[in-house]
Amino acid sequence: MYNVNVGSETYSFIAIDACLKPGPRRPFNFVGILDQQEIDKIQQLVNQSKESNADYAIVFGHYPTSCILSQSDTNIRNILDACLTHTLIIRYRLAAVDHGQFSFIDLKHNDWPVALITNPKNMLFMMPQKENSKSIITSTHVRILAFSTVSLKTVEIQLDHEVRVIDKEDREKVVSHYFSLDGSWLSSRILPKLVLMFNVVHIFQFLFAITLVLSVVPLCLLRLLHIYYKNRQLHRPRLRIKFFHSWLRKLWILSTIDKAFYGLVLYALYLTVGPWTVGEIIEDHIGVIFVWGIFIGNRYLPGAFTYAYGYFQLCCFHLPLMLILAHRVDRSYLYGLDYKKLKILRGYPCRNFV
Repeated sequence: MYNVNVGSETYSFIAIDACLKPGPRRPFNFVGILDQQEIDKIQQLVNQSKESNADYAIVFGHYPTSCILSQSDTNIRNILDACLTHTLIIRYRLAAVDHGQFSFIDLKHNDWPVALITNPKNMLFMMPQKENSKSIITSTHVRILAFSTVSLKTVEIQLDHEVRVIDKEDREKVVSHYFSLDGSWLSSRILPKLVLMFNVVHIFQFLFAITLVLSVVPLCLLRLLHIYYKNRQLHRPRLRIKFFHSWLRKLWILSTIDKAFYGLVLYALYLTVGPWTVGEIIEDHIGVIFVWGIFIGNRYLPGAFTYAYGYFQLCCFHLPLMLILAHRVDRSYLYGLDYKKLKILRGYPCRNFV
């Protein structure tokens, strides 16, 4: 924790290191992790900040809260107030506290000049539980934090429009945001909001589970129905909608071909239990990657972004392959192509499906 005294006010900055230890290479370093000891330490620092009567406590870290795995019952979102996220290009976040209003803006490295409107504050990031929003209403000035690597030439403000900053090298920056004087809120975009509200790891796990079920259950169910039909324990299924009826026939035929059935089902199941790869995960360290975690030496890192890879593998490759194979074997049956490879279909009620 680092305290900064400005006049009569004290600012406490608490940095959090949630990086994986050991740290694998991209893209497996997409998420961070905090154990119980680290969570307790963060809470202790926050309490120390309160006990020292700090006016502002700013907790920040490399990962968004939605990308941090917590091995504790304490919700990290209750502790973190602001966090930096990493991207494929170098970015940083400029933050300022202006008369109790915390403002920030994300910037690209070496993109000059820099301009941050601190008053009135952007209504998207209002925190009425922690800030005095009435100070905006009673304020008589528009305040801007602007600077560059050289002196500034002009700073222009147009109400209901934008702020324009130009430095001595004629580099220009134009910024704008919405503000409110009556306490109204502006709804943010739904996708970024959902990403920050929900745990990203849980989303990846859910998507992987859904695609896994779609890859395994239909074929297994149709193969079971085929066995019952061959033993005359089941009447032939019939769907009124032609589209669904057609694809039911195609998948049914596919489920009766042993090589295709076992290959597709076992491959999907292997993604959940078997190692994906063995190699140098970090420099001079051999590791093993599973969907549910990574082993590096004698350390175990819980699976996170690996579930996203499993989801994309099943969704973008496995499921399309299954549908393509189902369509091709159906055409082979209907048009009399390569019957010798379809001997397994002798008990299949295709004539009733056509």
